[in-house]
Amino acid sequence: METSIALLLLGIISLAFFSGINTATRAAITSDERATAESLARLQIEYIKGESIAYIYDTDTYTPADIPDNPDYSGYTAAVEVSPLSSPDTGIQRITVTARRNGETIFTLQDYKVDR
Repeated sequence: METSIALLLLGIISLAFFSGINTATRAAITSDERATAESLARLQIEYIKGESIAYIYDTDTYTPADIPDNPDYSGYTAAVEVSPLSSPDTGIQRITVTARRNGETIFTLQDYKVDR
């Protein structure tokens, strides 16, 4: 009887331990996925705001930068949406970049592009 109780307690403790490890692993994967998506979104924002991309009046999108050929970015895509702050477009646009992995939205970043 005592052995059965000891084994039951050992089983409960083991289950709690492995459940904690599983939760920690999932949290690390989610954190890594979010950091990668944020990096990709910032890359796109900097590319669009850079001098190589001219300001386009009355547009709803800019062509995003190529995603680096890196295994870390496998399965990631980036979508760029543009909306002028006033109508007609007076030279300030809100840029929204959405980073997705396998079709699921992971991170969204907004910034502004100004015609200088």
